[in-house]
Amino acid sequence: MQNRKHNHKKTLAVQKSESTQDEILRQKVSLLNGQEIIDFFLEQTDSRKTVQNLPEGDFYWLVKKIGEKDCLPLLELASKNQLQYILDIEIWKKDRIDISTTFNWLHMILLSDPERLAKWIFDDLKKTAALFFLRTIQLDIREEDEPYNIKEGFFTLDGTFYIKPVDESMNEDIQLLCRAMARVDLKSYHNLILNFTGILPAETEEELYRLRNVRLAEHGFLPYDEAIAIYSPLEQGSLKQKEQTIKGSTWIQEKETDEPVPILPIFYAQDFTTLVKAFYEIHKQGYSDKLKMEFAALCNTIISANTEHVDNFDTLIKICRQAAGYLNLALEHICGEDIGLAVEIITNNPLDSVFRVGFGMALKLKWKAKQWLQKSWFKKQGMDNTFWGDLYGGILSGILRERPMFYSIEDQKEEFRSFESLSEIEKCKDTLEQIIAIDNLLSFLEMQAEDTLNIPKDTTFIPLIFNFWARKFLGMAPSFSGISMEQAKDMFAMLRIEDKHPPFQMKEFEQQFISDMTEYLPATEGNIDILKDALLRLWNMFKEAFESVLIEDLDPRYMRDFIWIIKK
Repeated sequence: MQNRKHNHKKTLAVQKSESTQDEILRQKVSLLNGQEIIDFFLEQTDSRKTVQNLPEGDFYWLVKKIGEKDCLPLLELASKNQLQYILDIEIWKKDRIDISTTFNWLHMILLSDPERLAKWIFDDLKKTAALFFLRTIQLDIREEDEPYNIKEGFFTLDGTFYIKPVDESMNEDIQLLCRAMARVDLKSYHNLILNFTGILPAETEEELYRLRNVRLAEHGFLPYDEAIAIYSPLEQGSLKQKEQTIKGSTWIQEKETDEPVPILPIFYAQDFTTLVKAFYEIHKQGYSDKLKMEFAALCNTIISANTEHVDNFDTLIKICRQAAGYLNLALEHICGEDIGLAVEIITNNPLDSVFRVGFGMALKLKWKAKQWLQKSWFKKQGMDNTFWGDLYGGILSGILRERPMFYSIEDQKEEFRSFESLSEIEKCKDTLEQIIAIDNLLSFLEMQAEDTLNIPKDTTFIPLIFNFWARKFLGMAPSFSGISMEQAKDMFAMLRIEDKHPPFQMKEFEQQFISDMTEYLPATEGNIDILKDALLRLWNMFKEAFESVLIEDLDPRYMRDFIWIIKK
C-alpha cells in the first residue's frame, strides 16, 4: 500500500514536471512570430508529439498567430481533435455551415495530408462531407453497359460517378479529395458519393450543430442564447467574500490535472495590475490549472456572445483583454489594493460572475447617459454626438454603444475598446457629468439670448460658450452669435493687458470666465463644482490655442473652433 502511494506521488510529480515544461515551452512559443513558431516545432526531437500535446485552444491560437495561409506545417502535425476544434469554431455562422469557409479549411487540411483527411472523413466526418458535397457538386451516374458522353466540366475516377463542382475554382481541390478517398477506401468512397444526395440537409445540419455545441461546451463555447448572459450585469453584493480560504476552497479539486491546460489566453492577460497580482498568488500556491482553464473558457464564452468571426490573432488578443479588463475592473473596485481579498473573490466565485460585475459598472454609465439623453438640450436642437467635439463626443459615443466602450483619443490602434481599469470608468463618469453640466448651462444661456438660436450643423459646443462669454466680456447683448474681427482683437488686447510677450497666460481672467458663465444658472442649481471643472478645462484649451499667437497674426480661419468671427 505504501509502495502504491509512493508510486502515485511519483507519477504526479512527473506529470507536474512535464506540465511545467509544457508551459515554459508554450510561453516561449508565444513570444515568437509566425515562421519562428513553425521552425521551433519542426526543430523538436518529436515534432508531432510536441504539437499534439498542445491543448486544442492553444493550438488554435498559434494557428491564428501564424496565419491561415502559412500554417500548413502545423496542420500536418496536428491531431484530429485539434483539427476538429478548428472546424467547430471556423466553419459555422450561427447555426449554419458556411460552405466557403469549410472549403478553405478542407483545402488546407487536404494540402497538409490528403490521405489523412480521407480517413478522417470515413471515420468521423461522413455527414459533414455529405452536406459539403450536396452543396458544392453535381453528380451524374452512368448506368452499367450504357454508352456515356462526358459532359463539359465533369470528371470521373471510375467511369460510373461523374462529378462537376458547382464552383469551377473548387475543381482541383475536389478532384484531389475524391482521388484521396478512392485511394484510401474505394468502397467507402462509392458509398459516400452514392448516398450524399439522399440526406436531409436541414436535419443533418441540425444534428451536426448539436454535436458541435456539445464538443465546444467543454471549452466554454456556449450557444449564443446562453453565452449572451455574460453581458447580464451583476451587483458587487452577489459575489462571495471571505467565505473560504484558498487552501480550503471547493473551487480547487486538485493541483494536478491529466488534461493539457491552455495557457496562452492567460499569458496574454499580463497588463492588469490587480488581476495579475491575484493570479500570481494563486499560482504560488500551485492551484493555477483550474484558473487557466476557467479564464480560457471565459474568453471562449465572450467569442460566442460576440458572434464575431475570429479573423486573425489580434481578434483573440482583443477578446483576451476584454475578459481580463472587466475582471481587473471588478477587483479594483471591490478590493482596492487588498490582493488577499482579490484572491478570495476569484477562488470563491466563477470568473464569469466577476466579469459581469465589472461589465455592470460600464453598463451603469450607459444607463445614466441614455436617461439624460432623452431630455438633453443638444438633442432637442437636432445635434448628434459630434456636437461635443473629439474628446467629449468620443467618450459619449463609446458609453452609448450597445456594449459600452472606452474611448482613447491617444490610442492609434484602437479608438474604442473595452474598459480595463477603475480609472477609466471614473474618467468617463467625470466626463459624462461635465457634458451634462455644460448641456444644462447651454439651455439656460439660450433663455438669456436676445436672438433666435441658429447653430451650424458642423459646429461644436465650444464656440457657443465662448461666443456668449466674448459678447458679455465686451459689453454686448447676450447671444450665441459671432463677433467681428476688430471686436475679437479688442478682446484679446484686454485679456493680455498684463502679459507683455508670449506665452500669454491671461491668468487673471480665468476665474472671471468661470464666474461669468456660472452666474447664468439659478442659485438652486446643483453640480456647480462639476460645471466649474468643465469650464476650467475649456479655458485651458482656449489659452493653449492662443498663448503663442500675436494679435496681428489672429486669423478668423483658425479661430472658428472657439469663436465665430463675422465680417463687418
